[in-house]
Amino acid sequence: FIVAFGLFLLGDYTRWKVLKIIGQNVMLVYGPIFFVIGMAILKFYLDKFKVAKGFRFLIILMTFMYFPFAFIFISSLGIFDTLFDYRRLTGGKKI
Repeated sequence: FIVAFGLFLLGDYTRWKVLKIIGQNVMLVYGPIFFVIGMAILKFYLDKFKVAKGFRFLIILMTFMYFPFAFIFISSLGIFDTLFDYRRLTGGKKI
C-alpha cells in the first residue's frame, strides 16, 4: 500500500500516467481491506473497554457522517496493525 501510494505520488509529480494509474488501482484494492481491518480493531477495543451501546452508536454515526476523514483514520489503523499487531493476535513476543 505504501509503495502504491508512492507510485501514485511519483506519477502525479512526474506526470507519468501509467505510474499514477497503477498506484491508484493498487490503493483501491488495499484501501477497503485495511478499512475492514481497522474496523475490527475499533470493535476489539470497544468490546475490551465495555463501551455502552449508546456511545457505540454515536461512534458509528460519526464515522458515517465524517466518512472521508474516518476512512483515512480507520484505514491507517489497519495499516499500522499489520505492522505492530496492536491486538496481539499472533501470540508472539513484542519486539
